[in-house]
Amino acid sequence: MDWLDGPRIKKVPLYCEKIIGKYVKTLGTYIRSNNWEGFVVKLKSEFKDDDSKQQHNTEALLQNMVQQMRQQQQDPSVSEYRSFIFEYAER
Repeated sequence: MDWLDGPRIKKVPLYCEKIIGKYVKTLGTYIRSNNWEGFVVKLKSEFKDDDSKQQHNTEALLQNMVQQMRQQQQDPSVSEYRSFIFEYAER
């Protein structure tokens, strides 16, 4: 919708679990509620460690997958590399 930033920000807690909504209301960018982009950046930074989709896009996940592959076999085949690449791309 083409809402102004203020009303748009004020609606966000309504879409959250109750405790998360209360926390969102304490953020300075929520209280000022005049900059949607700033609010989104702050919100993402606050919850990045709890966001499974965000975690799937980290270098740490890739490193973990590589370690698992190395531990499973000493010399993976081409098909196993392909499988690994497709799995990572899917995540």
